[in-house]
Amino acid sequence: MTLEVRPDALAEFRAYEMRAATIMAKHGGRIVQTLVFDPSDSEPLVTEVHLVTFPNADAFASYRNDAELRALQPVRERVIARTSIRVGRTGPSYEPDATG
Repeated sequence: MTLEVRPDALAEFRAYEMRAATIMAKHGGRIVQTLVFDPSDSEPLVTEVHLVTFPNADAFASYRNDAELRALQPVRERVIARTSIRVGRTGPSYEPDATG
């Protein structure tokens, strides 16, 4: 998931994400890792990439339809300019063999 955040709303965005992560956990989901890209001359927004996991598609759908999450929608609209969601699957490991 890629979230493009208004820089002046970064603290409110981070508070929103903590609340969303708590709701996500009720559905078996979690934010595994985040990457932050600071604004630049060509991109004035803060970009956060979140690697999110859920046990299955139904759990993800249940999270997206959660009433508590939907109640946060006004905050989300205020702090996040754009969102992109891509559903992927586990890929190959590129870790070198520790024995060799």
